[in-house]
Amino acid sequence: MTAAGKLLSVSDAYALIAPVPNVGEYNLTDILPKLPTTDALKLYVPISSG
Repeated sequence: MTAAGKLLSVSDAYALIAPVPNVGEYNLTDILPKLPTTDALKLYVPISSG
């Protein structure tokens, strides 16, 4: 999420089948041009409970 409140999301390539539970891979190529270069970002990474 950008400082202006714009939410950009990408999917996890390992969402269904991960080599181990703590591995995720995200393709950021599509959103990199949309990211601000001077503002802060908040990164939210989903985790499984337990």
